[in-house]
Amino acid sequence: MSKSPSPELRDYGSSSSSKHRESNGTTGVGDPDDTVATIARFIEQLHTDMSSPSEKELITARVLAKLNVAATLTALCKDEDLWLKVLLGGCIPPLLSLLKSESTEARKAAAEVIFEVSSGGLSDDHVGMKIFVTKGVVPTLWEQLSPTNKQDKVVEGFVTGALRNLCGEKDGYWRATLKARGVDIIVGLLSSDNAAAQPNAASFLAQLMLAFSDSIPKVIDSGAVKALLQLVGQNNDTSVCSSAADALEALSSKSSAAKKAVVDANGVPILIGAVVAPSKECMQGEHAQALQGHSTHALANICGGMSDLILYLVEPSQSSRLAEPVADIVGALAYALMVFEQISSLDEEPFDVAQIEGVLVMLLKPRGNKLVQDHVLEAMASLYGNTYLSGWLNHAEVKRVLIGLITMAAANVQEHLILSLTSLCCDKVGVWEAIGNREGIQLLISLLGLSSEQNQEYTVQLLAILTDQVDDSKWAITAAGGIRPLVQLLEMGSQKARVDAAYILWNLCCHSEDIRAC
Repeated sequence: MSKSPSPELRDYGSSSSSKHRESNGTTGVGDPDDTVATIARFIEQLHTDMSSPSEKELITARVLAKLNVAATLTALCKDEDLWLKVLLGGCIPPLLSLLKSESTEARKAAAEVIFEVSSGGLSDDHVGMKIFVTKGVVPTLWEQLSPTNKQDKVVEGFVTGALRNLCGEKDGYWRATLKARGVDIIVGLLSSDNAAAQPNAASFLAQLMLAFSDSIPKVIDSGAVKALLQLVGQNNDTSVCSSAADALEALSSKSSAAKKAVVDANGVPILIGAVVAPSKECMQGEHAQALQGHSTHALANICGGMSDLILYLVEPSQSSRLAEPVADIVGALAYALMVFEQISSLDEEPFDVAQIEGVLVMLLKPRGNKLVQDHVLEAMASLYGNTYLSGWLNHAEVKRVLIGLITMAAANVQEHLILSLTSLCCDKVGVWEAIGNREGIQLLISLLGLSSEQNQEYTVQLLAILTDQVDDSKWAITAAGGIRPLVQLLEMGSQKARVDAAYILWNLCCHSEDIRAC
């Protein structure tokens, strides 16, 4: 009998809305048409009077095991008509029977099939959903998760995922869930060490609270808040963390009591830590992005909106103790500034954007705490890179380019550029004065030949802005020997650098015949 994938290798947390899945390279099955024909014969035998109950169980086991479960499911779900025919053919009752089998492998196989079939968008298929309703699938699944049944972890993962898939907001399962002490069961899974079931359990809670707000007091009383925060705050798999953050977002969006419960459980610093965790711990992928998004939205729910969240994060970041958790707070502020969107159609400033900039400039010190400085630079890059927020600031494009240069510069150059940025933000001077006039041009020209490709792009972009705004910069570029490296960029630079270099040279040539002669 082939074994189901282990919980370490299979992602139970990802819900599929498509019935069309691709094979994962399994072997042991020949032509898919032969597989389909074999399945059809087995299902037909299940409904004949000639088959005894024991024979039917044996046949079902052969469907799920001998033919390789993953390849069989691929054949079943490959075609929508076939998928529905299998449901109509009556595969659900024997699957439920096999789910109660004494064989662990049989239960794993049955649970996986139910999970996969339930992932096929049943909420939009009235016939398929009716079959699941009339065959009593959901009560049987809850029965398998009862604390009195010491269930295999893989089975728990698939069963929890199937319950999440089947319990949609349009059906009547939610009240049955509460009646069956489903919330207590789910919270128990959250608090367990079963990483296979935890993401599905958290997603289930999120759906429950969004669809049935009457469940929230029960969720709070069950200890779900503490369990979810532990999953977000611990060093768990990113799918577990993101699903838990999703549930906290749903919980905090529904009631003031829920928000208070999260705050009282020390949830705010945990959620702030979750926002910056992907960058601190080098997490990647969709689950890492989801963790940041759900955690930020949960914080916004608690604070009263994204604008209020940004203002909330700015206040403690002004603390004189520039170490943890200030670095995390500024890191969360960076993410919030990056994703901020103006919901209102009114053209009004959401908050004092210049004040936010002023706080960040105050924190930006050439020789300050490195971790804090890195997050401050991220926050300023987010501020100047946000299309809406940057519109409320002067010289936003120049500042964005300076941030790029600062991020990649050596220590001695970085200090000079930070002072230039600070002057531009605070001293009410123009770009020319902020960079130090001709001295600044000499520095920029020196960076053209020694820096990386991206640094060259930022440098030549800043020079292009200067030649547009300041005539003196054109002579300064020429005097600093800038024409030769600009010509070299035309030959060897990136596409963006070549465009900006050509634009600068055009500006220089248009300004003076003497420069053109050079």
